[in-house]
Amino acid sequence: MSDRSFNAPPSRRFVLAASATLIALYVALFIGGALSTRNGVMPTGDPAGQDFSNFYAASTFVRQGRSADVYPLASFNALLAQQHPGATATYVWHYTPVTSLAIAPLAYMPYGLAMMVWTLGGVALFCFAAYRLFPHRLTLLVALASPALFWDVWHHQLGSISAALLALGFYEASSRPLRGGAMIGAMILKPHLAIAGPFVLAAGRRWRAFAAAAATVLGLCALSVMILGPEPWRAFLETAGEARPQLEGAGQLKSLMPSIFVALQLLGAPLPVCWAAQGVTAVCAIALSSAVWWRSSSPSLRTAAALAACALISPYTFAYDTTITTLAIAAVAAANRSAAFHHPPYGWLTLAWFAPLPASGLAFVYGLQLGWLAPMTVLALVSAEVLPRRAPILVGASAT
Repeated sequence: MSDRSFNAPPSRRFVLAASATLIALYVALFIGGALSTRNGVMPTGDPAGQDFSNFYAASTFVRQGRSADVYPLASFNALLAQQHPGATATYVWHYTPVTSLAIAPLAYMPYGLAMMVWTLGGVALFCFAAYRLFPHRLTLLVALASPALFWDVWHHQLGSISAALLALGFYEASSRPLRGGAMIGAMILKPHLAIAGPFVLAAGRRWRAFAAAAATVLGLCALSVMILGPEPWRAFLETAGEARPQLEGAGQLKSLMPSIFVALQLLGAPLPVCWAAQGVTAVCAIALSSAVWWRSSSPSLRTAAALAACALISPYTFAYDTTITTLAIAAVAAANRSAAFHHPPYGWLTLAWFAPLPASGLAFVYGLQLGWLAPMTVLALVSAEVLPRRAPILVGASAT
């Protein structure tokens, strides 16, 4: 295969065939998972719906007026055991009280209905964001076939919602700054995924969006205190440090964590080396994405850079968070369509889009976590397109 054909836009036939194949695979896996579930418990010991059980339990605590009890491991897992008899998996809750408030309506529905509303709502929002970034007749099909979306639906997680909020927020920051900033601020739901937000907004001189994001964060936090009281925030702050020993320890979940920290950890690197590499990666991601926002006026390129940076900064990311990188790829495709990005290497973008599917398997079987390469590829491509390059030195040229 020539370099030109590798980096050419994929044909319509290829997109249709690949998407249909992947969707068929996902359906088979979902059916297999459903058939292997007995009495609401999966073979792994997880409740049916896996991570959704966490959100439903948290919403139940809110309904019972016990929002702070979601943070201690004992009370949280006691409620999970009560709601899912026979399940043996243990869970932790590291979300802010704003998240508990946002998902409170789930507890007023039966578990199965709530899970369906939650999952389909996330998928719909993700597809809407993808189409908003890249309005094309095949966009929705490619979004539904994306491996990142599969992981999010498989775990019934928050990845689709958080990715859509970030993507729409960054994309709207210039044209509709108040709306865009509010969506970025709403990422107080998962704040570690939005660390790049204030940096790129400041670099792009999007001050109205910056103010809207800050006001949204403060407003949502204040609202949660008014409704839930201060105790949930006190409990959240007391248990926030528990995420670090979980990150630094061993466990099968590491195969689902596509950060450079975990990649080095699986290779046996000392923890100081892992932290140093993660820190350097975070600083470089912030610097490059901020430089793109400073120099480029393209909403698509800005969105792609910011999303890729968000996917790289935190060491505590999972396979379902790769939805962020998938929407970054959609933004790059949109930039090519608007002539803001001339001839992007579609071969590498296709590999980055597909990466979440094999990355976890490679990490689980061989201890080789390559998932972080996908957002790094997107950020490198966008940066190379936008940032100035040193002029070549002409050997033998005379000075004038």
